[in-house]
Amino acid sequence: MTDNKKKSGFWSWLGLGSKEQQQTEQQTEQQADEKVRLAQQQAEQEAARQAEALAQQQAEQEAAEKVRLAQQQAAQEAARQAEALSQ
Repeated sequence: MTDNKKKSGFWSWLGLGSKEQQQTEQQTEQQADEKVRLAQQQAEQEAARQAEALAQQQAEQEAAEKVRLAQQQAAQEAARQAEALSQ
């Protein structure tokens, strides 16, 4: 690696080696950009999964509440009918 830097520095006064250095820098930059893009994509996917899980949980809670209310109303209606029959 140091030899490559020495070569690049030594030959740079002739304009040699600078193209290779630019290509290496571009590749490094592209790799860094790709890593950032992948990290953002993973974060977005995780956020979407969490939002979906939260929506599912809320839907289940709402359904359970509706069942509870229906059972409560049925019990109240049964109590009214039993009271009406006993009178």
